[in-house]
Amino acid sequence: MNGKKLTKGFTLVELLVVVALIGILSAIGIPAYNGYINSAKTNSAQNSLRLIYLAEVEQFSDNSQYYETTSGSCGEDSHHANPININLSININLFGSSKTIPQESKPDFYFCIESNDITTEYKAFAYKVNGDDWFSIDQNNNHAGERDGNSIDNW
Repeated sequence: MNGKKLTKGFTLVELLVVVALIGILSAIGIPAYNGYINSAKTNSAQNSLRLIYLAEVEQFSDNSQYYETTSGSCGEDSHHANPININLSININLFGSSKTIPQESKPDFYFCIESNDITTEYKAFAYKVNGDDWFSIDQNNNHAGERDGNSIDNW
């Protein structure tokens, strides 16, 4: 025997290195994951607007007028309206009660359809509930919007 005691296990330095590596990977991974989640929510809102467009085409074909949730403008004041009721109204009246537009208790986007003359035009909007992002589509399938303060014409 040479006087050395053999112990099994990890040293404190080895454990600290492992914890540091996990921290570094988390610091890289979590922001990327959040970016993917936000992108998916934005894509979902844009797809919902495309569905509204298709439903409005059918609505006009059947009734010679477009459906609207508000007469006039969806503007800034309607940001504070109850988004669940607006989304529910669109689902009931435009999609025959199917849950096409998200109706969760805390939606990320709420939708609004405005028109000055329902026999000739409409514009549907998706407004981010906690943010300044918005997207729109009209009766001619024109797209517009703003994301992170930057104007976007074709999404």
